[in-house]
Amino acid sequence: MNEKPNLSTILDRVPSPDDKPKPLPVGEYIFFIKGLPNFGKSTKKQTDFVEFNCEPIQALTVDEDDLQYALTRGDGTVKPLSSAMRRLTFYITDEAVWRLDSFMLNALRIEPQEDDEDKTRNQLIQETPGRTFIGTISHVTSEDGTQLYANISSWAPVKD
Repeated sequence: MNEKPNLSTILDRVPSPDDKPKPLPVGEYIFFIKGLPNFGKSTKKQTDFVEFNCEPIQALTVDEDDLQYALTRGDGTVKPLSSAMRRLTFYITDEAVWRLDSFMLNALRIEPQEDDEDKTRNQLIQETPGRTFIGTISHVTSEDGTQLYANISSWAPVKD
């Protein structure tokens, strides 16, 4: 289990520009849904969203050298792939909620019916922790062009 570093341990270190994490390389990974998602509102438009914490547990179609580079810290130590958590956000609007439905029903394979009763989205969300899916990482540049982010751009079920 990953332990969180002690605050004083982090603050007692000398700062370094090499401490900035590198984005995961593009490609496919198997992700694990860690815990229940968070709910919130977007900063700009105040749009409701649900956000899943996705832990990469296996690299599939990824350049191994690029992955090694991304996981190597400035001090030369290599962090585990699981430490490169990604957030997957779905906006809760009439026009966009189909993406959340697709994710839960298709990628996570959650059954929408139980004993002739349809489950609501809230009920399906309760079943997401511990599920796995294949996520494709793509790179997105920040609005100001100074940062590169590794986002989960698409998803599929893990093959049996």
